[in-house]
Amino acid sequence: MTIPIEVVDNITAAAVCAPSGDNSQPWCVEVNSTSIRLWVDRCRADSLSDVGRALTAIACGAAVENMVIRASTLGYRASVILCSDRESPDLVCVVELTPADPCASELDDAIPRRCTNRRLFRFRPVSRTLLDGVKGEAEVISGSQLLWMDTREKRSAALRLLRLAERERFRWKPLHRELFKSIRFDVGWHLTAEEGLPPGALEVEIPFRPIFVALRHWSVMRLLNGIGAWRFLGWRVADLPCRFAPALGLLTVRSPDCFFEGGRSLQRLWLKATAAGLAMQPFAAAGILPLQLRTSAPAVPEDVLRELRDRLAALSDGGTGVAFVRLGWAGVPSVRSGRRNPRSFVLPR
Repeated sequence: MTIPIEVVDNITAAAVCAPSGDNSQPWCVEVNSTSIRLWVDRCRADSLSDVGRALTAIACGAAVENMVIRASTLGYRASVILCSDRESPDLVCVVELTPADPCASELDDAIPRRCTNRRLFRFRPVSRTLLDGVKGEAEVISGSQLLWMDTREKRSAALRLLRLAERERFRWKPLHRELFKSIRFDVGWHLTAEEGLPPGALEVEIPFRPIFVALRHWSVMRLLNGIGAWRFLGWRVADLPCRFAPALGLLTVRSPDCFFEGGRSLQRLWLKATAAGLAMQPFAAAGILPLQLRTSAPAVPEDVLRELRDRLAALSDGGTGVAFVRLGWAGVPSVRSGRRNPRSFVLPR
């Protein structure tokens, strides 16, 4: 049985809506008569922070989860077969499609609306019912767990960890270069970009925008780091928005080899939050940076990486931390990150 091309296009379009680190979109697809193969796009993967392709695995997992949800809505069951073929190391998985009864889903409706919201959230609590619903969707993926930082001690420990992790991206030249390379200053503060991060999506306060633009130059960043700018940025980027978020959670998986499943789980909880009208922002640095301990030349000092690893482990309840997420109520983002044309992700036959 051949899957109609319009069905495949629809499923691929849903996958394109998935999130990726710094909006890198590091994957592509190969379409067959009854399946879709997902490949790593080497031109957009393997960044300095992407140790062991963990960030790529999360992005691929999120894209595949969108495929599964959209396929179900269109009347197909999507079976995900992970690949570990050494001869094709860039092949992530095969999504096999078989006819089934259509199943409408609020998650599918949320796919085009899901986005990162970096605004400061309103002082309005999130009900336990909503939080339980988000947690339940995250844990549909086997081995995934969403832990709420819902005590004073947990929230305090999480905030310290987030500060430590996020500030390192401004403290060290390789990470600084990678971060600012992804920001599309060429589009200005009011337009989006098909790839990378449009500056307007970062929600930098207007008075601080000239300073932020200047920080892309390492000479300026290094000079200001002499008076502790990296500490302030860690507080502003992570601590402040998470401190006042109504809900702060940590997504974990069984092991460091399960970041693909972590991406699927992250997408489900994000779509559930979106369907409920909640704003969400993920923070991946605390889970990703400690992976540099596996490398021979880490971009961050090993004592810092070990501290991050140990603090994360203390909060992860025996699992492997993937990302923190803050949830709450907020206005719409000033600018949303764009996407390339879905056809540009499809490999030629």
